[in-house]
Amino acid sequence: MSLEDSNAPDFTAESSAGEAVSLADTLEDGPTVVLINRGHWCSFCAEQLQTFSEVAYDMW
Repeated sequence: MSLEDSNAPDFTAESSAGEAVSLADTLEDGPTVVLINRGHWCSFCAEQLQTFSEVAYDMW
């Protein structure tokens, strides 16, 4: 099942700066990437962050 062209539900989360940020507000500025990192001990998270760091500059 592809999620391409589907919309994520709005949510509010705390930014790394400790501020409340809603997805809807962020999307007003353009495309948004949401990263969820459970911790350095999580091998899946570490792999995802490594992959993101390799492609991040190509996204902007």
